[in-house]
Amino acid sequence: MQKVAAIDVGSNAVRLLIREIGETPSFFVSDDEGKDGVLLREPIRLGADTYGSMHRIGPEKEEALLQTLLNFRQKMYQEGVSSYRACATASLRDAENGEIVARRVSQHSGIQLEVITSEEESALVRKSYFARPCTERGVLLFADVGGGSTDVSLTVDGDVVYVHSFRLGSLNKENAALRAEEFEAVKAELGTLREQYGPICMVGSGGGIHKICKKLAADPSDDHLSTTALLELYRRLEPLSVEERMAQFQLKRDRAEVVAETLSIFYVLACSVRAKTIHAPRIGVRDGIIASLVS
Repeated sequence: MQKVAAIDVGSNAVRLLIREIGETPSFFVSDDEGKDGVLLREPIRLGADTYGSMHRIGPEKEEALLQTLLNFRQKMYQEGVSSYRACATASLRDAENGEIVARRVSQHSGIQLEVITSEEESALVRKSYFARPCTERGVLLFADVGGGSTDVSLTVDGDVVYVHSFRLGSLNKENAALRAEEFEAVKAELGTLREQYGPICMVGSGGGIHKICKKLAADPSDDHLSTTALLELYRRLEPLSVEERMAQFQLKRDRAEVVAETLSIFYVLACSVRAKTIHAPRIGVRDGIIASLVS
């Protein structure tokens, strides 16, 4: 047996996933986080700097990232990890000093951190989905909502026919005019895809959509969320304070702060392709990294 690891440096949190691989490389994403591996999460919120007034990663966030990677390196050593890959997404991709910060923390932590493109990020999400058994085929719209961007791609029987990154994220709310412009772009572009390809099934990732689905589903084994239920939840959450969201929905603070914005983005995406439901399996960049390491 060997162990491989994925580090996902996102806008809201930094995650480490360690999985054990058998003699015949295989990959399966369990519905229970951490059940068949090690999963660590540190909500350091790099996006608060990138998408705030600074537009760059400040010294405190850089130090927090460095310490997190040092801790992850120690954990990988303790677990006997034989190979890993560490990827940073929108928060470092969009920060004015993102590449500089990535080089510094790589040098001081010993973790080689890649700042990947939005296209690479979308590809990893799709890879994590298609690595699962019994995945749906046909026309699928993948929508990954992060803190700094919303990355979408359309596949037809597994073939990629459209990829785009919209400047919409749960932390990226500073410029109201730009946000309104991006929402209109979403409606126009996805509406065109709907007209061209007909009925589209939507697969959601990022922003805790899997956990949101689990909290709402009548059947805990189901990972589909109706668009109507999504809107109802948004209307319940939006007027609440962060503390009220935490208490009523058992959310961690960093998730409670962004959940309403995340839901609003998913709702617009779903309406744009007239999807009645969102398939919300536990997939994402970290799982895609693992799949790429063992395939």
